[in-house]
Amino acid sequence: MSNKDYEIFQACWTKFSTRLKGEMMMQAKNKTFKYPVLNLLLAESTGFWDSQYSEGGRWLKQYEKEEPGKADMIRDILVKDMKFTEVSEAASRNDFLKYALPAGSAVAGFAISRIFSASKLIQAICTIATAAAAYPIAGNILDKSQNNKRQELIQAYMSQLDKYKISVESIMQSV
Repeated sequence: MSNKDYEIFQACWTKFSTRLKGEMMMQAKNKTFKYPVLNLLLAESTGFWDSQYSEGGRWLKQYEKEEPGKADMIRDILVKDMKFTEVSEAASRNDFLKYALPAGSAVAGFAISRIFSASKLIQAICTIATAAAAYPIAGNILDKSQNNKRQELIQAYMSQLDKYKISVESIMQSV
């Protein structure tokens, strides 16, 4: 293995993983972030290593001329063996927050207006206004929480690819 081959592989791997991560982010944004869909994305992305029209495919074809035995093993890993294993999603109670926060603020608004002996109309306005003000805040908190969870899942799936990268690197470094 030459240092040049290793550097080219690193550059190709970076492009491959960046493209796959971008596609995963699009799936997460479209709310279709499911295990079978991710495996389909990965299977589609492995074409990067198999196509003569992509940089990864050209590198692998060139490496095949230099090291045919190693290149076959690498091709098997990059094209046939790469699969995700399912990452379990932690159950969340964040949907409860979307309704509990406005309800709690409505109760607080009513209690404060009641303490100041406000009229029934003012009590109703205070109750409704605080709930209406809290609802978008709760929705924003929920959206951020779901986005963070999706990013953690994407990172968990992307970290699974490291074992394949290490396998290829060890094959390239073997004598």
